Amino acid sequence: MSELLCENIIQVPKDRLIEALPEVMSRGLEPAAADRFLTFLRCQGMEADQCWAVEDPQGRLGPTFLALPNAGRTAMVFVTAPRSPGDVPRLARLIEHAHQRLDRSRIALAQALLEVNELMLARVFEQANYRRLATLHYMERRLGRHQASPAPDWPTEVAVVEYRPDREELFKAALTESYVDTLDCPDLCGLRDIDDVLADHRGAGVQDAGLWTLILWDGRPAAVLMLNPLADGESVELSYLGVGAGFRRRGLGRRLMALAMHRLSDRHFRRFTLAVDESNRPALSLYRSFGLACTDRRLAYIRPVPDECSES
Repeated sequence: MSELLCENIIQVPKDRLIEALPEVMSRGLEPAAADRFLTFLRCQGMEADQCWAVEDPQGRLGPTFLALPNAGRTAMVFVTAPRSPGDVPRLARLIEHAHQRLDRSRIALAQALLEVNELMLARVFEQANYRRLATLHYMERRLGRHQASPAPDWPTEVAVVEYRPDREELFKAALTESYVDTLDCPDLCGLRDIDDVLADHRGAGVQDAGLWTLILWDGRPAAVLMLNPLADGESVELSYLGVGAGFRRRGLGRRLMALAMHRLSDRHFRRFTLAVDESNRPALSLYRSFGLACTDRRLAYIRPVPDECSES
């Protein structure tokens, strides 16, 4: 029996979160910084109530697991970093304990993002039944107000329309069709229903209906572009660009990127960002051709909630 099974694991109460947070953030974090982080979460409408920690016999909190629920019933998860290989199974058991108790009404998919050199932490998540989703490339380019970008030419069969509530079903249909044989994080397909997926995109920044675009080809949903301004007020993120399986190889992806650049050329944004699966070579090539460069790489891990592990 592992050491952790003999330890006392508690769900961390609100008045002890400041004590627990340094375990999943930078070590040596001052209480004032932890308090600012909690204030930031509250301002973002997020709660840190999905948090479990090992409590020692003296009542001190040690290894900690934190899940932060987001829109679309996803959660970003964090765990104390292992200091030695012997910590790996112990921390994996902590994650498993927490997964059995996550609020399933708010979390359908748990996700972790790791630095590419955090190999021991990757083993923790793998032992806790997470699977590697992708190595993500984070890309960006600077934007300038006077960098005019022409609007793309569209085939006569194409109608370009902006998001409206009465078009939501068309957006969902375009999203669903774009997942067929996708090269971008294909293991995500089927893990959540389309309403959760759309809510996730809607929650990724500040939705601006003028920056969500649907492409109709002869009236059929063919492709979708979602740009979301970020909270810093200076950045905009490509939340999603997808082309339906039946409409690929017609230049829609390139035209949508040209449309994005055109629409952003007269906005106040200074930075354009996105994340893409490293194995999606066509998308990487497309984004580079529009001046985006890789600024970071992360390992993405996922685990459904519930799943066959937590149900057994």
